[in-house]
Amino acid sequence: MNIIITTDTHFNHKKLIEYGRDENFEEKTKKWLKNNIKDNDLLIHLGDVCIGNDIDNNNWFKNELR
Repeated sequence: MNIIITTDTHFNHKKLIEYGRDENFEEKTKKWLKNNIKDNDLLIHLGDVCIGNDIDNNNWFKNELR
């Protein structure tokens, strides 16, 4: 079992692009998580997952990282 820790992804926070965030940050992060987290791994997400669009983002974590 691996333990993966991430924090403050702020998915859907468009204003962060003005401060240097890659425009594809959310897509790249979700792709990395989906490709690297295995069934017996534990993902610990500290801080803010998203800014708005909570239901869609929370459902993505629930449905895509099984």
